[in-house]
Amino acid sequence: MQWVGVLDSWLGRLYARATAHRRRLQNAPSVSCARSRLCRPGCRSRRHELRHSPERAEEQRWHTADQAERRQGAPARPERGALGARPERLSLAADFKAGQIPQGPKGDKGDKGDKGDNGISRVLTNRTSGPTQALTATTTTILSLQLQAGRYLLIGKVWVSGVQSNFTAICTTGVGPTQDTALASAYNGTAGAPVSDTIAMQTVVELSAAGTATISCLTPRAASWGEATLSAIQVG
Repeated sequence: MQWVGVLDSWLGRLYARATAHRRRLQNAPSVSCARSRLCRPGCRSRRHELRHSPERAEEQRWHTADQAERRQGAPARPERGALGARPERLSLAADFKAGQIPQGPKGDKGDKGDKGDNGISRVLTNRTSGPTQALTATTTTILSLQLQAGRYLLIGKVWVSGVQSNFTAICTTGVGPTQDTALASAYNGTAGAPVSDTIAMQTVVELSAAGTATISCLTPRAASWGEATLSAIQVG
């Protein structure tokens, strides 16, 4: 009957081990259920609750946001302490679904800007062409333009001609003492060869009352003019 005693001793040790294992399951059900092949009723539902708990969902959301920031080159965030606890931070686009980004408060109304310049208000032009007329040593007005009070940019052009090397033409554009003067001449070259040029002038005038802009020309030697244009651009 010796084998009966051996069997009884083996069964006793097996029972003691099973009893100790069962006690461990009772003291730590969440850990034991996850690791043990023996599953008591309720263990499956407990694991399901932990996996789908609000704390677990919050932890997963922060993890996803961290991964997105690191892919964009942002520095790593500090480690968390308790589950779900982390430092305050600004919301990112990754924290919201499409169409859920909240609209911020309306900002304050900005200051009114300074009044800008009026710019160009109108352009006046007078021109004449031909026949070619000789200039003299006396200043002669060849073109004029009536202007109202205001600020103007005057632009004058005169086509002049003559022969080398006895050709000089001097022209002036402006109103009263405000003028711009330019000249064209030929002192070298084949004697008797025809020569021509365009004299261009420009100036700014301010009129407190109506006035007349003119183009005047003269020659100390010999020259003729054939075409002229005078333009006034009102500004401001």
